[in-house]
Amino acid sequence: MDNIKKIDESYPESLDSYKIEMNKEQIDELLYWGSGNLNFEKIKFPATVNDLQVFLSLKPILKGHLYWYTLGIAYTFSDYLFLNNYKDEVTLAFKSEEPGRISVMTKDEWSFFEKLPDKITIYRCISNNEKYNKDFDLAWTLDNKVAESYLTILKNSNREIYELTIKKENVIAYFNRNNESEIIYIHKPSVSKRKGSLKEIKELALV
Repeated sequence: MDNIKKIDESYPESLDSYKIEMNKEQIDELLYWGSGNLNFEKIKFPATVNDLQVFLSLKPILKGHLYWYTLGIAYTFSDYLFLNNYKDEVTLAFKSEEPGRISVMTKDEWSFFEKLPDKITIYRCISNNEKYNKDFDLAWTLDNKVAESYLTILKNSNREIYELTIKKENVIAYFNRNNESEIIYIHKPSVSKRKGSLKEIKELALV
């Protein structure tokens, strides 16, 4: 993983003063994606953005807390197949160095995240490609039962449950809006192309 900065800020009490400024070209792009229900004259925080395509269009003009808040909504409201088609863009979005990353989580999610131990165990229903290349997608869970449920949902995909123990400081976000205890974690490049045992992968994840 690139150096993800540890979240060491306070959750903002209010972000109502944040405003998105858009030019005609950006408005046209959003309209193209079918988001005409947004008020382009004056979009204030919190904006009703529940589509990842809309977020990707807005991304160049989103700053700070508003960037992260909007990403959190867009990501958690998008379905698995859609996210899979945009996984590179989603990964880049979560690797952003925009300040205010705490706002990608709700206050309840942040409160839960703060109480997690320094090392946590996470699970993922991985594909054969992920297993072979050790190149994992970023969505994990704290709940093994949630990971196992995807064996049924994706029953024709030859998947299995993978487990990692990682440092909490390397977690980008925790989401529970879909009751899946989701952890956003981007694997280190040194691990992603390495072949080895599960024990070796766990050890590298803690570096």
